[in-house]
Amino acid sequence: MEGVGTTGAAAPDGARTFLIRADASVQIGSGHVMRCLTLADELSARGHRCIFVSRNLPGDLINQTRLRGYEVFDLRPLVEGANCDLPAASFLYEAWLAGGWERDASETIEATRGLAIDWIVVDHYGIDRRWEEQLRRAHPHSGLMVIDDLADRHHAADVVLDQNLGRREEDYEGLIPTNSSVLAGLTYSLLRPEFAQHRKTSLSRKQQTENGVSRLLINLGGVDKDNFTEQLLVALETLTDVNESFTVDVVMGPTAPHLEAVQQTASKSPWRITVHAGTSKMAKIMSEADVAIGAGGGTSWERCCMGLPTIVAVLAENQRRLADKLEEAGVARRLDMDDLPASLTHAWRVIADDARRREMSQRAAQLVDGRGVERVSEVLLGSELLNE
Repeated sequence: MEGVGTTGAAAPDGARTFLIRADASVQIGSGHVMRCLTLADELSARGHRCIFVSRNLPGDLINQTRLRGYEVFDLRPLVEGANCDLPAASFLYEAWLAGGWERDASETIEATRGLAIDWIVVDHYGIDRRWEEQLRRAHPHSGLMVIDDLADRHHAADVVLDQNLGRREEDYEGLIPTNSSVLAGLTYSLLRPEFAQHRKTSLSRKQQTENGVSRLLINLGGVDKDNFTEQLLVALETLTDVNESFTVDVVMGPTAPHLEAVQQTASKSPWRITVHAGTSKMAKIMSEADVAIGAGGGTSWERCCMGLPTIVAVLAENQRRLADKLEEAGVARRLDMDDLPASLTHAWRVIADDARRREMSQRAAQLVDGRGVERVSEVLLGSELLNE
């Protein structure tokens, strides 16, 4: 285990220390760490200290997190000096801990021994009440917030954040202590400030577009371990209802295992395709796009904030409910990855209609305003101004 910075130092006067436990990997994806980084950026901007605990796994974001200026305690892989092949993401979330909750809790406690921690923030489907109770005993004066999307296990949290469409406080009844708070719904979406900054321009542009789709964004997460992106690029060649200026932006993470294959396929496409690896300008790219093809994960709320109509692909079982909700809300069309390109052709026919697309944009923008991270930070810092 190792950290950077002055890992044992106290936070400046008046500042609080937040310990964030989240992982990224080829199997887990990058979304958990990325939204925690958004929260950390907001808290850091307010003068507080954030420390990450992440396990060393294939495709992790430990180095990227350090480059953002954060201390990281690096938990060893299950087999010292070797990569851990985790089971495919399904309901085996506890296997994401690569050694079980007891080992993970023990190593996290050891890594953070001696630290004065005000809040523990956990964003990990493999962690439940058992791990959380161990950490609370080790840090009895800290608060605990769990970021969750599933509402399928017990937590020992003071605060549960579930930033998903249609989520209600009642969904956690019986899963958390009776005195816990639930931050439920899109009001609390953890979006980087850049989305609020580009929102007005994006919404205006999407109400003015005509003559079909000129610019498409494809973003199937930071990892896309099954290489669905390349499949989509091939399927795009079968579309006939596109205009002459049609261009495509593909956004992938810098650690995506199939990045080179996607770049090669893009170079051979009849369309103008730009592949962005690890871009810092996602909000700008979204503001310039007419339509997105995206996964049913956390980037859905970024797209909604920008009023970006979406063809949403279900790439994991835990995304199915969200994709259904997005379609019900009239902001997306479902894409069946098992039936390409027929499913793409059908969804495209709907979303290429100018009036339909403008309506979808308006509906999406009404769901997310881009200020969720401010509201969550206010809760953690003790403010009552939750609905400002």
